[in-house]
Amino acid sequence: MESSSSVLMLRTAEELDALLERCKTENRKCVVNVSSSKCGPCKLLLPTLEAYGEKYPDCSFARFYF
Repeated sequence: MESSSSVLMLRTAEELDALLERCKTENRKCVVNVSSSKCGPCKLLLPTLEAYGEKYPDCSFARFYF
């Protein structure tokens, strides 16, 4: 599990499952962007996710690449 500022970069289903379980246990909201590393529009969303991650520190933001 990598971190790009306030956005976690998930590479495996196990990492995604762990994040979702942690958010459930900690009663945190979780926003996951599911995308392909080749998707141009998906890459454009990263700055917005980072901004929201800084604005809403009580939520978890992540990108899951498949």
